[in-house]
Formats: sequence, C-alpha cells, structure tokens
Amino acid sequence: MSDWRGSEIGAELPPNAGNLATSLQDFGYNFEKAIADLVDNSISHGKANNIWIEIDYSNLEGTNMPFVSVIDDGIGMNLEELERAIVYGSESHDEKLNLGRFGLGMNTASTSISNVLTVSSRKNLQKSFETRTWDLNFLRSKQAAGKWLILNAPPFENLPEKCKSLIQNGTGTIIYLSDLSKMIPKLASTPTYNINQILAAKKRHLISHLEMVFHRFLSGTTIFFPKKKINIYVNGVVLNPWDPFARWHQASRQHKLDEQELVLEHEIEDEQDGRISLSYYGKVMSISSYIIPKQIEHYDQALFGVEKTANELIKYVSRDNGKDSSGIYFYRLDRIIQAGKWSSLVAVTDHTKLGRMSIDVGRDWDSELKLNVTKTYVNLPPGLTGSKKQPDDLRKIITNIRKYAELVYDNKTPTIYPPGLEPQNEENEPETVEPETVKPKIVKPKPNPRKTEIPIPQLPKQSSFEAQIITRLIEKLRKNCENEFEKQTLEDILSRLEE
Repeated sequence: MSDWRGSEIGAELPPNAGNLATSLQDFGYNFEKAIADLVDNSISHGKANNIWIEIDYSNLEGTNMPFVSVIDDGIGMNLEELERAIVYGSESHDEKLNLGRFGLGMNTASTSISNVLTVSSRKNLQKSFETRTWDLNFLRSKQAAGKWLILNAPPFENLPEKCKSLIQNGTGTIIYLSDLSKMIPKLASTPTYNINQILAAKKRHLISHLEMVFHRFLSGTTIFFPKKKINIYVNGVVLNPWDPFARWHQASRQHKLDEQELVLEHEIEDEQDGRISLSYYGKVMSISSYIIPKQIEHYDQALFGVEKTANELIKYVSRDNGKDSSGIYFYRLDRIIQAGKWSSLVAVTDHTKLGRMSIDVGRDWDSELKLNVTKTYVNLPPGLTGSKKQPDDLRKIITNIRKYAELVYDNKTPTIYPPGLEPQNEENEPETVEPETVKPKIVKPKPNPRKTEIPIPQLPKQSSFEAQIITRLIEKLRKNCENEFEKQTLEDILSRLEE
C-alpha cells in the first residue's frame, strides 16, 4: 500500500477533454443498455412516475435528422445541480436506493449513442428550464484546446416540440441526443429508408429489454423501493412488464429450496414459497426459484388485454431464446442487471431450461460482484459458488433447481392442466408420466345434402388430455367451414387420417 503523505504535491494534469470523452464512448454499451442506464437516473435521482423515450426526427431549422430523447416528470434539477450532474465522474450519491454506480452513466451511456448530449431540467415551477450541452465534436476541435468546456445552448424552447410538450408545464428533465452518427456511422449519407430500418430494429430491442429489466417497476411489485410503480413509454406506447418467472401463468411453480444442505448462515424468508436469505461477510442476498410452464401446460388466453395462442405464449415466456432464457436473474435494487444463463457455473441444456432463479442484492454487493460500469455483468465470489468437485451454497441451490426442472420437462411430475381441460379420470392416470395419446374416433357424416348438423366425434369415456385437445381442434375447424364443400373436404381428410 502506497503512502503519499509527506510527498510534495505537484501541478494538476487534467486529461485532454476531446480524447478522453471519445475513449469513454466505447465503454461496452449497446443501445438498449444505454437507454436503461438513463432510465435509472430518472427513477433514483429524478424520482419520476412517468418516463418517455422518443425516437423520431427533429424537423428543426429545416433539418430532418433523427434523435433519441429520454424525458421524465421527476423532481428536476436547478442549474447548480445540473452542472454537477453533467460532469464526467460526478460524485455518485451513496444513497441506499441509488441505481447508479460510478457517476459516469448519464454521460457515457448518452455519448455511446450520440456525439451531442443536451440536458434540460427544471426544479422550481417559478423558474425556466436550465440547459447545458456536451458536444464532443466541439471538445475535439482546436477551439476547445483540450479543455472541458460546456455549452449553454440550445435553450429549452429550441428542443423538439414532441419532447417539450410532455413536461413544459411541470418539473422534470429532458435528455436530448441529437447527433446519432456515433450509433449510425455515415449518417449524413445514409438513405432515410435505411435509417428508419435501423431505428425500428433499435426500438424493438429496446422495448423487449426495458420490459424485462424494469418489470418490477412497471408492475408495481418492487421490493427495495416501497411498491414503486412507474410508466415507461416508447414513442407514446406504454410498456408491459415481462416477468421472467411467468407468475401470471397458472402453471408457474415456485420451487422450495433445500436449505438443509447450505453451509453459510441463512434463514427462510417465506416458509410457504421457500424463499431464503444467504449471508456472506455480513451481506445478505435473497434467493427464490421457479419452474416455468412446460409446453403442454400453455393454452390460448389473454395477456395484457390481448388474446394470445398457446404457441405465442410459449415464445413470449422464453423470449424466443429457448434454453438461453433459463438461469439466474440478478436484481440490484429491483432492477435486473444480468438475465439468464447460470453465470458460467453450469451448462445450459434443453432438459433443465424450465428452471429459473432470482437473486436480490443491494448496493452493498457492488464490490463483491465486481459490477461493471454498464451494470450488465456480475462475477460471483468463489466463496459462494465453490467448484464442481467441492460445490458451495449457490452451486448446490442451482443443482437443486435444475434437478426439479428436469423432472418437470421429462413429464415426471404431475401436469398442471389448463382450466377446464383436466383429465376426467385422474385416478387412472399415472402420477409421474404424461398420459399417452388416445386417437379419437371420427364419425363419418352420412351423405345427406339437407342435413346441416355435423356429428361431433365421441371420445371414449376414459379419454386422455391429448384426445380432448384434438376433439376441440376438430370442433373449431368444423365451425370455421363456410360452405358445404369445405365441410365435406374436411370430413374426407379426417376420414383418411382415421384409416
């Protein structure tokens, strides 16, 4: 350890502003993670209830350039607070509920997208909005001479109407990113059609990411923040929470953890669902585990007011990633910082892909988890995980979850049937295996052009779950027939299948 006391203190040697700011543009953000970092500020510092993200064209002063903006209706900042917040490496508030980390997020996240960052904010309704701008093109110029020179323009009135109108009568903050040439190289020469395609893809990934990362805030089910509910809008459309554990589904299982095998100090938080807390050098993490529904347990149902088919729900729950969406979901102050996989502790397999685990930590875990600047990667301490040959607590818990997930996937646990489709004779069904498919008997209609009623196939009394599904599908097909020709064609097909 160095001892600087007693040394002669020399001159201050500030870094070249243009060079350093340019280097910090490549901190490892992608678009959706950068915007999520800006949303963090709106939640923890701005204390916002509504956050709007706009991806559009400015139409300012005869130009038609794309922009990205994050607007919130929080408490806002006065000029002194604004200039302190916009400094690179500003002092990170050591508040218990601060989603930030190093005091770099607003600047590095913004400049990973845009070469120009404008922040406009108001705290007092009796005063005007205060605005300051970092322009990296200017910082790299000879005129800036390597100094950290902030620009006092543009004024609030010169921002796009779409951004101003949301908070112009109240308090809040606007982050306006007006030069997207960092995100879209050769922006000036790129055709508008191609720009629109790029922005549409960015928007799609952003919505998916924010619905997952902030799902507790969107649903009002936060744990660290006292039941905080926020609304996030992307181009005017409100986001719906994506719950990694599909707790809205009747077949989502909360798995009780086997606490008897654990070595570290621990306690059961909830006797009913098996949620436990682990203590590690005075720090506490809370752990739960879930098994999401298997394919046969999905059925057509409404989600957020929209009718979804079973196949659509299967894709929705797995986020089209299949087994890659299984694993650990790390929450830091109710915000997901790492999603899926098993932190490289075990391999991801099809037979264990239904298993998911939540780990909740506070800011006191930042150093232990080696949380990075973008807040998207954690590194679990060896004292929690151990090795394959000598597993410690977390690895044991993961093994426990994956074993049960495999039983569910392999149909060795009772199936949780959709409402109204439970087997009629449960006592005749094996408890640990799925029932075999019973082929329904198809009744051919007698050729009678005057007869309009089509006979419905009768299943055996002891029909399986699959047979009931097939019968319902046949009924639905018959109802959708628009004329006698279609009905007769359908019956011919069914007859051939029966043969």
